[in-house]
Amino acid sequence: KAPAPTTPVHPLLSPLTFLLGTWSGTGEGSYPTTDSFRYREELKFGQTGGPFLTFTQRTWSIPANQAMHTESGFIRVFTNGTENWYEMIVSDPTGSAQAYSGTLSGDGKKIEWETTGVAKTAHAKEVNSLKRVWEVSSDSTGRNRLSYEISMAAVGQPLTFHLKALLFSDSVRTIGSLSII
Repeated sequence: KAPAPTTPVHPLLSPLTFLLGTWSGTGEGSYPTTDSFRYREELKFGQTGGPFLTFTQRTWSIPANQAMHTESGFIRVFTNGTENWYEMIVSDPTGSAQAYSGTLSGDGKKIEWETTGVAKTAHAKEVNSLKRVWEVSSDSTGRNRLSYEISMAAVGQPLTFHLKALLFSDSVRTIGSLSII
């Protein structure tokens, strides 16, 4: 069988290629209106050749292994030639969709996202704003890990910690001279 064709990565995505691939691991969450919980997660970032990334996220409860949450979306990159802007749209089956603006910082492996708008269906829970912080680093063995934290203002609560997780990459990728595991 012939190998699948490879789609070149759009040049505008070069600052975000460190996200590409499948990440998996565990996380924990809490909120003033719920009990604390733990979960297993799979997060996949892909691309189609356009100036955007695709992503899907799924979680399962620990230890029951019951499906919990899923979401999907797109990350877009815009530039004026000297500065880049990052936007993300996220939707989930609970009836919520969020638009985010992002800032790349540090050594270029940390992204801070803040909502610029939240839309909901007539029967979705009230969600007013969210903040997400993603950071990719290497552990002591050189394996790449993606850590994140999410804070949320919803159901009458102010912006409050909600989720954090530590995910590991499933593959080795070379980007420029940097080998990403």
